[in-house]
Amino acid sequence: TDNGVTFAPQGLNSAVIWWKSLEVAPSNPQRIYVTGYQVAGTARAHLRRTSNGGAQWSDIPLGSNIQYGGTPIVYVTAVDPTNPDHLYLTSLGANPPAGDRVYRSLDGGDTFTEVAATADPVRDIVIRSNHTALIATLGGGTFESAAPDGAFSRIGIVQPNAQDINPPKLGCLAQKPDGTLVGCGANWQPDYMAVGRAQNPLAWQKLFRFVDLAGPAQCAAGTTTEQQCTPMWPALKAQFGATGPGTCGAIADLEAVDLPTPPPPKAGGCCDAGEGTPGSILALSALAGAVVLRRRRRCSAASPTTPTSDT
Repeated sequence: TDNGVTFAPQGLNSAVIWWKSLEVAPSNPQRIYVTGYQVAGTARAHLRRTSNGGAQWSDIPLGSNIQYGGTPIVYVTAVDPTNPDHLYLTSLGANPPAGDRVYRSLDGGDTFTEVAATADPVRDIVIRSNHTALIATLGGGTFESAAPDGAFSRIGIVQPNAQDINPPKLGCLAQKPDGTLVGCGANWQPDYMAVGRAQNPLAWQKLFRFVDLAGPAQCAAGTTTEQQCTPMWPALKAQFGATGPGTCGAIADLEAVDLPTPPPPKAGGCCDAGEGTPGSILALSALAGAVVLRRRRRCSAASPTTPTSDT
């Protein structure tokens, strides 16, 4: 309740289950779904549900129609923004050699129906405000359902006398509150966009490519950024042919989003870097593609968070 500064246990302590996913129903934050993998005893997948914010949890048995990969791992991958009983479950590796199986529930997880078997791992599922849904895969295409209980089909337009129209090779997919899609595409061919946006999943606009990368924020000597990020910048700039400024500044086509003020950094760090290690900095860089629309002021200059690895 405080932007992730503190967390309170919610009664899911387990010595035998590794929790793998968690989704909160947007229309009812008291409704939460979690999945886990049992690592002791007989390996099996678990689904649990709470309708009171974690005060009590119900163990929801998964039906015999759910197929699994070599390891029985399932993720809750989406919950309808207006209906907390409408959710999607992805079973990892359940469509060999490299694909997943997707299941839909319209009754809060009590029953599931298989709606898709993909050739490539599912990266994200988005349920849109008009109740259409999209399944994004990197190499296997994007699939769409036109109704809450509708079938999924791969989207694209075949043009006999022109280049076919297909969605990007989506490594991630999300939706803003206004319904705009935001996705990670291929930085080079065929998409030429690391991050893009769309209203129509077949018509994308580039938001960012790695050539637009800007250098690290200007921070005082001795800080984590100055000691670890600044020396990495020349090689990174050469790798991606970056033409952005030598230090971070605003990128014109990104939209600013107001965020809560983060807690003060610890002594010895700069901005949010704090006492980060090289590994933590690389992890933050990898995560940046998912938050590229959420810029905040860092140090004394406006510095957008930007991804530093290809999709």
